[in-house]
Amino acid sequence: MTDAVDQRVAGTTPRRMALATVVQGLARFAQLSTLAVASALIARHEMASVLGTYGLAVLVLNLIQTCGDWGLTPIGAQALVDGEPGVSPGGLVRIRAMVQAPIAGLCVVATVIAWSTGHNDVATGLAAGAAAGVIGNLAASMMAPFQAAHRTEVPAWIDVGSRVAGLGMVILAIAAGAAGWVVVWTVPAMTLLDLLATAYAGHRRGFGVWEVDRSGAGRRLLRRATPLAVLNIFSVLYLRANSLVVLAVLGTASLGAYSLVFRVVDVLVLAPSLFLIVFFPVLVRLRSIDLAGYRGACQQAHDAFMAIGCALTLATILAAHPLIRLLGGGEYLGAVTPLRILAVAGLAGFANALFSQLMIIEGLQATILRVSVVALAVNLGLSVLLVHTDQLNGAATAAAISEILGAAMVIGIVSSRAKLGIRWRRSVLVVLGASAVTAAGLVAEHIGVSAIVTTVVGTMLFAGGWFGLQGQQARALLAHYVRQG
Repeated sequence: MTDAVDQRVAGTTPRRMALATVVQGLARFAQLSTLAVASALIARHEMASVLGTYGLAVLVLNLIQTCGDWGLTPIGAQALVDGEPGVSPGGLVRIRAMVQAPIAGLCVVATVIAWSTGHNDVATGLAAGAAAGVIGNLAASMMAPFQAAHRTEVPAWIDVGSRVAGLGMVILAIAAGAAGWVVVWTVPAMTLLDLLATAYAGHRRGFGVWEVDRSGAGRRLLRRATPLAVLNIFSVLYLRANSLVVLAVLGTASLGAYSLVFRVVDVLVLAPSLFLIVFFPVLVRLRSIDLAGYRGACQQAHDAFMAIGCALTLATILAAHPLIRLLGGGEYLGAVTPLRILAVAGLAGFANALFSQLMIIEGLQATILRVSVVALAVNLGLSVLLVHTDQLNGAATAAAISEILGAAMVIGIVSSRAKLGIRWRRSVLVVLGASAVTAAGLVAEHIGVSAIVTTVVGTMLFAGGWFGLQGQQARALLAHYVRQG
């Protein structure tokens, strides 16, 4: 590990780590919200085919970032912290670049096939997404020394800036009346800005991101990262795979509407991601020093996830109609029902995210992989059947069923093996209460009450009921976190 990284680690404070966590959350929100706004602008300007191609580019970007990371970012950061011989920031960049080569080759072949068969919009989306994914992965490979030094707020701020710049490029392209391919190619332009700025920041801090590593440490890190890589790939694929079925069966215009729904769902599931960033290190430490405290923390995390998940699901279902109208206009109102279905899947996703992390703590990564494979097979099989008969509603239903199945499997495995003693009675009451409020809100909307009113009133009723159910424990927990700032 370089001296610059050593010095940064030595100067790390809890306040700096907290700042890094907050900035990471803001960066993730910026990533999702700017893509959602860009998709909404494209939809509002009645560029349906462009929206589908843009959605395909973002989908390919997400898939390549997951596959191309290969688990090297966290593994590499830990290797730098531990001072493993032969591991350097520049070496990690080189390893990551090697992983990108076969991915880029596959994308080039797929793009050529699409162009040669006359599917120019698909080819444009594939090419732009592939370029963005490869460039973005090279930028991410430079994050390891920042992670090792607990300075993740630096690349996070860079990411925020590049995403905002990408949104600005979309706005300028639309305002100038540019061709659709120009709008789509703002995606790789955004990641190129990220790469250049991250490389410059690492160079300024002396992290040696351009060093050449010839020690052979790369093979060792690749072997260690492979199980995590396979797990991450299947975890992403099993929910997103039906987007490819939508593209194949219904075309890019329908994929555009479906991608608009997923932009909303991505923001919806941001809360558990941020929650786990904060809670996961706490759970890992408690597991090793205080088993009773660990079980109590798991119960608290479960209760919090259920409350947050039910509230967000309720609000999304009730606000789906005005939300889709705001983002895409009247042309995309057919996406309201898929959004509501995927909101229910999001609630299962909350539970899936938490219990998957608990399985990692318990050393059950191989079991998570098997669960993801089963869920992926169910998603693809149902998508092929349902997209033909019910189009986007069928795709959303397939995704929801696979998510619920995955959540049920991981909950059952954790409950049987980890013996955490999770109390389910309260969770059942919370879900039933949220369901009752949601049903009442939909009835009120049907008879003419504003969706905004039903959303606000329904969310307030649910929050009041939850605090009443939790009683003194919830109020004490809330007061504790308020005091902690």
